[in-house]
Amino acid sequence: MKRRAPFPSTFAFTCALAFTFTLTFALTSRAEPKPEPHPYQLYWSFPRDDLSSIEIDDPDLHVSEFESKWQFAAKMAQCDLKTAARVMKKRAKGEGTPVREVRVDSLDDAGKVHATTRCVLPLAVWRVKIGQRLVERLEDELDAHVSFLVPRRYPKPVSAGTTDGGAAP
Repeated sequence: MKRRAPFPSTFAFTCALAFTFTLTFALTSRAEPKPEPHPYQLYWSFPRDDLSSIEIDDPDLHVSEFESKWQFAAKMAQCDLKTAARVMKKRAKGEGTPVREVRVDSLDDAGKVHATTRCVLPLAVWRVKIGQRLVERLEDELDAHVSFLVPRRYPKPVSAGTTDGGAAP
């Protein structure tokens, strides 16, 4: 009795093998879905200082009561603009307590900024409004960022006449 091959011909075997590899490749190479872009970008800074501002991201919000950037942006929409204006006037005169600004950039579908709101309040008010832990985290990041941008100690210049970096003999 002759044994029959599992496939009637090598052509059928090749087609079955190609189909199996194609199916395996198609199932494993599906692109990961892109995460939806957030409609807001949030920043913490000194008032009107966009250069040294830091972005408030999801790891920052995890130490607070806010579960998403949307919740945080909604809370910032309740900013008391009269208090903010009064604080900025005091700051311009050199009076007052330390103040910080939260900037909320609203993004369109293409990811471009189409509206910006700013809320300036004293640091003590921010501790109550958004929580002590979040303010501490943001202040630590801001301090590190500003000290990187503007170092307090500059290296000594190398003297033109020496080759050893200006060290004394």
